[in-house]
Amino acid sequence: MSDPIRDLESFATTPTVRLDAAEVRRRGDARRRRRNVGGTIAVAAAVAVIASTGAVLAAGGDDRSDPPPATTSPTPSVLEQIPADFPIAAGLEGAEVSRTAAMEGLDYCGTTPLGDLAPRDVRSAALSGGETSEIRTVYLLPDPESAAKVQQEVVDAARRCTDGDPRDSGTVAVHDGDAAWPGVSISEDFARGAASAEPSVEVVNLLAAGPALLVTSSYGSWSGDVASGVLDTRAQLATLAAAMSGLGTPSTPGTEQEDPLLLPEAPESEKVGQGTVPDLDLAQGFVDMSADGGEQLGPSAQLTGIDRTLVCGQPLLAQQPLPTGRLLASNSGPEFLELRQVIGYRDADAAKQAFTELFDTVSACTPKKAGRGGAVMASRVWQVFGSGDPDSVVFADTAAEGLGGSLYRVSRKGRALLVVMQSGEWSTDTIGGGLSDLDRSNAVVAPMLCAMTEQGC
Repeated sequence: MSDPIRDLESFATTPTVRLDAAEVRRRGDARRRRRNVGGTIAVAAAVAVIASTGAVLAAGGDDRSDPPPATTSPTPSVLEQIPADFPIAAGLEGAEVSRTAAMEGLDYCGTTPLGDLAPRDVRSAALSGGETSEIRTVYLLPDPESAAKVQQEVVDAARRCTDGDPRDSGTVAVHDGDAAWPGVSISEDFARGAASAEPSVEVVNLLAAGPALLVTSSYGSWSGDVASGVLDTRAQLATLAAAMSGLGTPSTPGTEQEDPLLLPEAPESEKVGQGTVPDLDLAQGFVDMSADGGEQLGPSAQLTGIDRTLVCGQPLLAQQPLPTGRLLASNSGPEFLELRQVIGYRDADAAKQAFTELFDTVSACTPKKAGRGGAVMASRVWQVFGSGDPDSVVFADTAAEGLGGSLYRVSRKGRALLVVMQSGEWSTDTIGGGLSDLDRSNAVVAPMLCAMTEQGC
């Protein structure tokens, strides 16, 4: 079976500041294979059939009239697009939603029944946290028969693989549906397939409704009572199961909704471009890791930075007051990422307001679930460290269990905010050891911002 953690690495279309997926890739390396994520964009269309009736009144006092023609009811159009408000990410706080077929690489013993689909529309949501991942994809196929056929092809592939996938060393089992889940579920227990494997289970749930097919993956570091785990994952999909029934009804003229995913809105801080931020060498001092497959990006105004980082479900960077410019650089290597970002504002007061709001968001954050799924999901832990500077905050985001964490330092420098972030294979207990490297990197970049301070250079 394909690896849900690696799937999340290719889910986003732009560089991201979180390395949750990469940080846990060491788990199950023996069974992991990369999948390319593709997407299909569909445009909604509807045709209305209008019928009318008429009568001719005869002259001369006759009550004769022609019989009215038969009335034709409006014909509903074929459902061409998944509604914009379809709750694909229900219960997955902070999940990324995209028009990609994120489950297309699902395979059992070399069979990939979702790999060659050509849906009318597709929508996916993905979330990782610690040693876990949640991936969901809903496919809108040409007709109900196609959806039912594809679901059965996935089940058939799993049934042929129940003796164990030799490439994955996992034990595969098919679980029939019930009144609460009219679809079917497939589990793969990797701990039982190989004595050397650490406990981990993936549960795939499938549900066909009309022309739509929902396929979800819940992966976590647990084992044992797999049947109970299957029921837990189904319970977390109750909202989606109810919404799937609505996809079986064709749309009618005039009911199409604008889909915001067709034209995703970037945060205001991404729209402003470099603006008034000076041309700074933010990549200064980066260690060259290209020999190990690493990559340096920037300086550029176009990279994704903390503009889209969430802290306990809240945006880390407020959009008011609006920034006037941005500049970023990143450096990645095996199990490591460093991001540097400068965000400019109109004046020092605006920058101070933005920093205060950011500080309040971080300080109010408490450990909470990174997702849902019972024993499958793990908590994230947020810690705030002292920085020795009232205009600077240092905080960490780690998995409550296992490896995978990020360290952030955000500082106000005159009319700008400076962000230095590093991610690696830290745990809640060990992430403090990365503070010295974070401070050294901050010391390299901070002097460059003298032009944006009241004192100048």
